[in-house]
Amino acid sequence: MGDGNLDENFTSRFISKNKKDLEALEKLLNEELFIPVQKMKIRSKIAFGRSFVLQVNDSTFGRVLKILGAPQGRKTNVSFNIPNWINSELTKKTFLQGILEDELAGFRINRGFPNAPNFKMAKNPLLKQDLLDFINGVKNLIEEFDVKCSKVIDGGMTKSGNVESLFWIQSNAQNIISFSENIGFRFNAEKTEKMNKVVIIAREILDRKFDSLKRGI
Repeated sequence: MGDGNLDENFTSRFISKNKKDLEALEKLLNEELFIPVQKMKIRSKIAFGRSFVLQVNDSTFGRVLKILGAPQGRKTNVSFNIPNWINSELTKKTFLQGILEDELAGFRINRGFPNAPNFKMAKNPLLKQDLLDFINGVKNLIEEFDVKCSKVIDGGMTKSGNVESLFWIQSNAQNIISFSENIGFRFNAEKTEKMNKVVIIAREILDRKFDSLKRGI
């Protein structure tokens, strides 16, 4: 979906560059969780480019998010991990779709080949171990869906003084296809479109390899 936060008043915000993604989320919250549309509002935001914010002024919903494990406050300064209730294939996939829509760099094609997208997060240096525990947990969940990843590495220090860690989704053709089939994205239409374009290239690469093997027999 994009970035977001839960503040001290249990007001939740969801951020995306694509307004239609937020409209889809707003529709889901209204139809599935019965949050009145009057308690939700989408507004534009100008910061490092234009984006949109869906604000949900429903403290009950915010408290439920908190109970379920959503970090409250600035995420770089808060300790959190993957909640224990994320333990089935469905909850793991849904969790991954949500966080990867935010933190995973988009799929790209570089010189005719799939480019490896990376998953990067930052935290206060005092919470570096929490960062490593969380990002390794995300990596392990992804690999449960037959998608191979690199090792988690140190990404250095950000301009704001936070520490970064990251890993990559391996960019071989079969791995890209496995990601699209086994995990994918749920709301982020832009990332889904880019991923689908890369998947087409990945399938073409596999087809060429298969044809080469046939000719060699």
